[in-house]
Amino acid sequence: AINRGRGIRTVWIGQHMNLEWLATSPGDGWLRLPGHEVVSLIGWLNGVVKREAGRLGDTYVDVPPGTLLRADFKDDPGHFTAGGAAKFAAAIAPEIGKACFRSR
Repeated sequence: AINRGRGIRTVWIGQHMNLEWLATSPGDGWLRLPGHEVVSLIGWLNGVVKREAGRLGDTYVDVPPGTLLRADFKDDPGHFTAGGAAKFAAAIAPEIGKACFRSR
């Protein structure tokens, strides 16, 4: 609402984590849930974010499954390597461009 009131476009991007690692994680460490359950929760969260972005007339940028691979993360759960960050940026850039530079 603040962005809309100021004429600022809002772009929503879902949560992205190392799905390859999560698929086999037993849920020890900080997660406390088996990785496959975290994958399901991330899918649910991203669905909510996408739905709410649409409801508000904002842009939701989706990164297709399989874009980010295990090698794109510097640690298991979800911090990108430099290459992973570049891949993520390249994946979202076209939609960001469309959303931010379309005529008002």
